[in-house]
Amino acid sequence: MNMFKELTLMVHGVIGGFKTLFWAFIFLAVLVYIFGVTIRQMSRDEVERCAQSGVCSVEQEAFKRHYENLFSNLLQSMFTVFRCLVGECSNTDGTPIPPMMLDMHGPLFAIGYVIVTCFVMFGVFNLVMAIFVENTLETARLSQRKRTLARQAESVRVAKELQKVVLMFCAGG
Repeated sequence: MNMFKELTLMVHGVIGGFKTLFWAFIFLAVLVYIFGVTIRQMSRDEVERCAQSGVCSVEQEAFKRHYENLFSNLLQSMFTVFRCLVGECSNTDGTPIPPMMLDMHGPLFAIGYVIVTCFVMFGVFNLVMAIFVENTLETARLSQRKRTLARQAESVRVAKELQKVVLMFCAGG
């Protein structure tokens, strides 16, 4: 079992980090929900404005073609937001979404997109990773401490047994 010591430490560490991963998932889901609702509303308003006026710019026409696949309902919008947060932010034809949204919503969207992306990628993901690593190391320390205490207890037990044998030997001789 000694040859699997590192593997055992890793497994115990990952199991110890599940609580952190669960809460990180919940936190990320809430962020994706909030941004999904916001982007869906903005996108729907833009598509409706274009449809009501009857006059659409080239950017609006391109956006309308991709609207169904990206923002047609809340779940689709949340999935698109999630994809953008993890780095795969493109339409079904491979066209990047941020420039298209910039053309539709202007520089305010670009500023918000950069802030949210930096916050999630550099803030949330790194914080989750740091907490996960910290919990994994703490679990490994606790596991190591338990093994050390077990070895010490075994040493004490062996010493007591040896003491009994020596006393029996001395008493008998």
